[in-house]
Amino acid sequence: GGASTVYGSDAVAGVVNFILVDEYEGFEVTAQYDTFEEGDGDVVDLSLAFGFGNDRGHLTGFLNYQDRDPVFAGDRPFTAEALREDRFSGELEAQGSGTTPAGRIVFPRAFLPGGDAPVAVTFDDDGTPGEFGADSPRYNFQPDNYLQVPLRRNSAALFGNYQLNDRVKAFGEILYSETTTSVQLAPPPAFVSAAVNIDNPLLTAEQAALFSSSYDPDGDGIADFAFARRLVETGPRQSERAADTLRAVFGLEGDINDRWDWEASYSLSEVNGEFITGNAVFASRFEQGLLVDPATGECVDPSNGCVPFNPFGLTISEDAANFLRAGDITENYTVNEDIISFIVTGDAFELPAG
Repeated sequence: GGASTVYGSDAVAGVVNFILVDEYEGFEVTAQYDTFEEGDGDVVDLSLAFGFGNDRGHLTGFLNYQDRDPVFAGDRPFTAEALREDRFSGELEAQGSGTTPAGRIVFPRAFLPGGDAPVAVTFDDDGTPGEFGADSPRYNFQPDNYLQVPLRRNSAALFGNYQLNDRVKAFGEILYSETTTSVQLAPPPAFVSAAVNIDNPLLTAEQAALFSSSYDPDGDGIADFAFARRLVETGPRQSERAADTLRAVFGLEGDINDRWDWEASYSLSEVNGEFITGNAVFASRFEQGLLVDPATGECVDPSNGCVPFNPFGLTISEDAANFLRAGDITENYTVNEDIISFIVTGDAFELPAG
């Protein structure tokens, strides 16, 4: 109960106090290897610690290397499928995504005058249109996600202090860390405002008839509708983050008298990072590949090396997938921080209660 008084709401889950050994003596090497009983998710952790000194000063340091392999959610039965609770029965059921590899025309025909399409439309493997209803198959997005993210980290640090005289001590810290980790999610869910020419030679006869009757109310030969599709052909979304962190602190501390202490310090920190995103797709290129010249079979707009494709239930070719991919998007950043501090602590005066 006392912890909540000192630490506030953070103490609800418990409080852990770390007591650091700042005058370690000796030399220590540790090695640890972990793996799950399934034989994956290996973790290698190697470290070296050392310390030496005398009555006036001390130096402590460490080196650490850690390498952790990933575990995918699909590798465990309890995370292989996303679950949700049925609001009425209370039972757990599969929670798939309505954005499927077959594709789905999202809005019903009621938004367009005329037409006889069902409430929402999906497609079979051969491209045949059909109704997308409550019992239609959903996409299981869970298996590609990480249950344990991969990590590689190298770090080193030195901590020192030296008693300059009876009342003043100098201290310093320097720490360097190099970290690389990655994240992976299911393939991108494309959601676009599709415009498809009805005389597109890649469409099946059933698709062309559907688009003409239900999604071209002005009769201009262009079917317009909101379309969602899981782009499994482009692969899972991936991102990698790498960061180098350097922090150094130098300072002096001492006594003013028996009741008052002081500390002056300067710290500098720098983080250099790189964030790489892979397997993202261009929504504009998705829309571009749906308008196909019936005379040539090529994109009406051939810019960017456009490759036409039929995403309505059919598999997108590798050439078309490469056209859709945005490629690796790299963001570099640097964060610098400088802190100068002067602290005085002590007992000012005593109140009646203490």
